[in-house]
Amino acid sequence: MIKRPLDILIITGEGHSLGNVIAALFQHTARLPPDTRIRSMSLTSRPPAPTRPQLRDILHPVGIEPDQTTGMAFSRSALISATHVLVQDNRQKQHLMQQFPDCRHKIFRVAQWSSRELFEPDPDDRENLLDVITRISESIGGWCAALNRAGARSLPQTVSDTSMAPVPSYRVTGGNTPSLYRA
Repeated sequence: MIKRPLDILIITGEGHSLGNVIAALFQHTARLPPDTRIRSMSLTSRPPAPTRPQLRDILHPVGIEPDQTTGMAFSRSALISATHVLVQDNRQKQHLMQQFPDCRHKIFRVAQWSSRELFEPDPDDRENLLDVITRISESIGGWCAALNRAGARSLPQTVSDTSMAPVPSYRVTGGNTPSLYRA
């Protein structure tokens, strides 16, 4: 199997600021191949919202700067060129799979191996913010394991689904422990 560089596209809903946070956490916590590209995109014609100050305040002390990742408005070409498209929730996943059936094999939830969806956190609730960051970090750990599977192996479509789509193996490790953010 010919392997092309890993190109992860993270898509969130309009007005959501998690795209840049997810991209920054991926870049900071996963040891990715040097030719990896991680991008954040809104599901609408407007770029994702800026990162909430409360999220920046939690991530900055551990060296993560989410605003260094610039999000973009929806682009069909970015969706088609990505090797993996990670969306915030199942509703977005279903929408993209209906709109772009040729891309359905590479559209997954960020929290693919969790029964809980990612949601835009309440900016005034620090515990809620920490819970969302923890879930993202745990999800990145799951993606690191999935991306390292042998070339003939594949990714599950859902937590309980055994149907598989072939994917190449990437040398990816990492994923932060949730305790890193709880000071």
